[in-house]
Order: sequence, then structure tokens, then C-alpha cells
Amino acid sequence: MNIIGLIPYGRDNAIPRAELARMVGLSDRKLRVLIREIRSKWTAIEPFICSTSEDKGYWLSNNTEEIRAVRNWYYSYIESSGFVLNNIDRELAKLDGTGLVYVRPHYRRIGGRL
Repeated sequence: MNIIGLIPYGRDNAIPRAELARMVGLSDRKLRVLIREIRSKWTAIEPFICSTSEDKGYWLSNNTEEIRAVRNWYYSYIESSGFVLNNIDRELAKLDGTGLVYVRPHYRRIGGRL
């Protein structure tokens, strides 16, 4: 299903998730799954579907700074959730006796190429 044509460009024109779900005839959950699938296959020649919890819905953008800001919002969300998950893992490891040691995931530039 191609919903790109239903999502407006620009943060100020964001379409609420409930309205978009109603327009395409999907449940809220199925719409979020569809958006995640589209985002996971995104290429730089296409507009990106942006959203954050601070904004009022979804919007399209080709602006690298705006896309990077959304990326940074998601990263901070993941990072803050990671602290809770790390603590749970550490404490479960103590209870299980597994000796789990958390290593923070990261990217590494190899030979000047990503």
C-alpha cells in the first residue's frame, strides 16, 4: 500500500495518525507497522516520513537537517529506554547467575567508509 501520496510535506502540515489511519482504512497498530516498514526501506532519493511524540502527526521531508533532527529524537528515545533495559538485564543476570555483561552497540567507520 502506498500512503506517501496521503502524507503532506512539512511539519506544520503534519497529518494526525488517527486521521491517516481512517483515510487508508487501517487500525492504528497496522498503520504504525506500515510506516515502520516504509521507513526501514527508505532511500535518500525519496522523502522521509517524519514524526516525533512532540509533533501532531506524520509529514514528509527531503530536508537533511529535519530528517537528522527526527533521527536524533529517535536515538535519544532509544538511548533513554536502553538505560532501563540495561538495568533489567543486569539484575536478571544476577538472579539467573548468567554473568551477563552489557556492551553498548555502536557503529564504527572502517577505512573511511560507512
